[in-house]
Amino acid sequence: RAAIIELIYTIVTRQSQEMVNFYHKSNYWVHLGNQLSISSANHRIIQTCINWIFMHEKEINFEEIIKLQKDEIKFKAAFRILIALIPSTSNDSKLMRSLLKFLRLLMEANVDYFITMVEYGLVTACLRTLMKVDDDDMIESLHVILEQIAIKSFTTSNAINELWELLYALLYAE
Repeated sequence: RAAIIELIYTIVTRQSQEMVNFYHKSNYWVHLGNQLSISSANHRIIQTCINWIFMHEKEINFEEIIKLQKDEIKFKAAFRILIALIPSTSNDSKLMRSLLKFLRLLMEANVDYFITMVEYGLVTACLRTLMKVDDDDMIESLHVILEQIAIKSFTTSNAINELWELLYALLYAE
């Protein structure tokens, strides 16, 4: 599956912006994320998505990307795939905690990244994962990111809709 992402990444970089916009409007990334999340995720597929988001050719560790302050997201649509993979990490607590830590650090780094992640289904993915896990450490990691979403919604201008989405999702999950 990581090889598929690498192939699509290569194809997209060679396409015109018009075609990339067409893929985005046609929800290709949503469908791809759903298909890739059917099986359990591993480190390689998560890393490949992160490389695509930042358009890195070589593999860079999750924490290294955050330390490189000059890096910015170059392909937001790949977030849809990465976020769709969150529930698929429930079989590997270390991978899930690393991924959630990475996403929390991105949320802290830039408000636009926070809003993009929530728009692309971060709340739903976290709640779906929360319903699948029974490990206390994994549950705590999910609680922390959901709490951060709530805090960011309060402290960010024009982000109250994200809080409502979180509340409605929690009510539905209950």
